[in-house]
Amino acid sequence: MFSAIFKVCKFAKVCFVGIGKPKRRRRKMLRYYKLFDVLNRRDMKRTDLKAVITAPTITSLGKGNPVSTETINKICEFLDVQPGDIMEYIPDNKAGIK
Repeated sequence: MFSAIFKVCKFAKVCFVGIGKPKRRRRKMLRYYKLFDVLNRRDMKRTDLKAVITAPTITSLGKGNPVSTETINKICEFLDVQPGDIMEYIPDNKAGIK
């Protein structure tokens, strides 16, 4: 479904900008707070993960953004844990997304 995009121009006039798809809100169903709990219990910092993943990926984890299964695999090997030890699945209705 497409929608018209408008913006307010000078002198409170509304100008037509174009037609585009409405932006979808990203659903963050996987939470990585368990990863940071594991690091904390081992007296490690987020920056210690730089040995296996990049800084932008660490930032993505902190924001709850999706990461690849390869990244999860590298973290699990580095920390010697299972995926369930570093992340949790939260369904849409419990994540507060309607």
